[in-house]
Amino acid sequence: MDLVKAVALIALGSALLWGCGVEVLAWSRRRRRGVRTVGTVVGHRSAGSPGTMQRSGVFEFTTENGQVVQASSSLSTPRGPKIGTRIPVVYDPADPAGTADRPGVLAFKMVALLPVMLAIGTALAVYGITFLM
Repeated sequence: MDLVKAVALIALGSALLWGCGVEVLAWSRRRRRGVRTVGTVVGHRSAGSPGTMQRSGVFEFTTENGQVVQASSSLSTPRGPKIGTRIPVVYDPADPAGTADRPGVLAFKMVALLPVMLAIGTALAVYGITFLM
């Protein structure tokens, strides 16, 4: 039974650490190649399960080459941003729709969420390894 717990904890911790690595790479790529522009909130997207009051903003912006792109923020709040609000947006020109978000959201993820996820992932993996010893 201890082996199953150890493998599960190590796998979960490793998955969290892998996710942190993916976020750091995406953030680094956006820092090097990111383009800043201004977008407009055009709607909301419900986050989570039906009945949840969390919404994220759907915004529209125009890339440097004139392509109109619609994307949604990875941050959800109870009310969501007001439709028509102009917001700053940063995106990677290689994938504008997949990488666009508000600079403040990206900074929050790196400064507040990433260290917590790194700590939890490391703790789970190390705790799992102690089951093997």
